[in-house]
Amino acid sequence: MKVNPLPKQELEHEPYSVFKDWLENVELELPKDLRVLLCFDEYERLQETLDDGWGHGFLDTLRNWIQHHPHLVLMFTGARAFEELGPAWTDRFISARRLRVSFLPREDVELLLTKPIPEFDMTYAEGALDTIIEATNGQPFLTQAVAFELVQSLNEQHRKEATPGDVAEAISRAIVSSSVYFANVWTDAQEQGQAILAALATGDTPPDDPSARAWLRENNVLNDAGDFAVPMVRCWVSELNDSPLRGRRFQ
Repeated sequence: MKVNPLPKQELEHEPYSVFKDWLENVELELPKDLRVLLCFDEYERLQETLDDGWGHGFLDTLRNWIQHHPHLVLMFTGARAFEELGPAWTDRFISARRLRVSFLPREDVELLLTKPIPEFDMTYAEGALDTIIEATNGQPFLTQAVAFELVQSLNEQHRKEATPGDVAEAISRAIVSSSVYFANVWTDAQEQGQAILAALATGDTPPDDPSARAWLRENNVLNDAGDFAVPMVRCWVSELNDSPLRGRRFQ
């Protein structure tokens, strides 16, 4: 089916009503087994509109669309659940289904690294893949970040095979280039969680804070044993706190 584009100029003046009219027209032409998917990435930033006092009407509009447009599906992606943001979200999206994206299993990581596209022709020397998996533990963003740095490095050298040494260098580069990710994890952990992470990174006994530990486990920062779930995060925290582990790299 052919979908008419949203009229940009009209959206600038009456975005809600224009989108509603567009959606209704699409639904008339849409096959019964298809849906319109409306995605909100990093949706937590919408909280700023609530804090500014005008976002409640927008959330009400979204809820109304869900209730009255069965062919419309909303998807919110972010680091926080609705319940963490408060009743403004849970009251309006009580029927939302939460799907947690966690660590990738080894077979998926290997497929991602060896065949991201059919024509991918880079290969790995013995131990290179294991080094990536050890460092990232299958964390999706960091796996992609290391792979990006690795491909960039090999392309610069006009090479096709990655060695464990190449991977170690790519990890080091990814720790720097992905500093915003690590800083976000650190900030979200807040003071109590930061104290736990800093102690673990330096080998000290972490403070006893069950609530902070629960949050760190829930957000895949710590594993069930209470240690760092991702070695790259440990490395970044170690460097941040100038610990004896500063400068540690994966070999």
